[in-house]
Amino acid sequence: MTRHPPLPFTTPGWHPRSRRVDVAGWPAHVIDTGGDLPPLVLVHGILVSSRSFRHNIEPLSRAFRVIAPCQKGHGHSGRGPDPYDLASLSRFVVGVLDHLGIDRAHFAGNSLGGAVSARIALDHPSRVDRLVLINPAARPFAAPVEAFLRLQGPVLTPLYRAVGQEATYRTFLRSLVYGNLSTIDTAYMAEFMAHVRTPGTVAAAATIAGQLPRELDALWPRLRGLSQATLLVWGQKDRIVPLRHGVALAQQLPNARLEILPHVGHAPHEEHPARFNALVTDFLSRQIPRARHPGG
Repeated sequence: MTRHPPLPFTTPGWHPRSRRVDVAGWPAHVIDTGGDLPPLVLVHGILVSSRSFRHNIEPLSRAFRVIAPCQKGHGHSGRGPDPYDLASLSRFVVGVLDHLGIDRAHFAGNSLGGAVSARIALDHPSRVDRLVLINPAARPFAAPVEAFLRLQGPVLTPLYRAVGQEATYRTFLRSLVYGNLSTIDTAYMAEFMAHVRTPGTVAAAATIAGQLPRELDALWPRLRGLSQATLLVWGQKDRIVPLRHGVALAQQLPNARLEILPHVGHAPHEEHPARFNALVTDFLSRQIPRARHPGG
């Protein structure tokens, strides 16, 4: 008997460069544009999938070998009862790179994916070149978001059949996530809900959310030791991880630059992809003087 359930959707998934790989017995869906360009790993946030980078993969692949996995418990990757702490989520992404034979890469992570990318940079510094953190979870989420996710498993999930879960999630996305509401169209909601309705997704998200505040409390002081050159991209209207967190994070990191995108919420790569893609390509391609490590 297999340890984990099969992929919830038929491989190859939503992108022509999608593939299925095995990470320690866990089925993982990953987009890999291939080639000999410098590798760039895109790490998505909670409740979404690699498709959150649908506006970024092709433009960024002109300069980089783009690798975009669906995190464990999300998207087209497997679900299961295994741990969903930051260490486990980070090992999953590193396992994808091991499978692909990639020793070192740039990382760009949004929200939870930002915390995972930072954790990889701290735990495996030789694997990470430069970092792009997109409205990352570095301190605990705002209270309404944490409460929403905490309640999904024990309270909200049984009610979804009666009250219509798409309306619930659409309200959540409109009120907290996106500053640019044109992002939430019919096609977007259909894709979003297909993954949310896959058994195991809500349980994974609820588990992550329930332990994330404690984990971020432990991660925050460690970030002073993150020596990689880092670009912080922040949506000015983010109501999940407000801009004041970005200002504090820029001061916490020893080698960081903060770029603020006006009229944008929690997902700048989705809401203003042209500006985001240009910022990332410039930052990862140009020569950057290395800052001294704190105390070095």
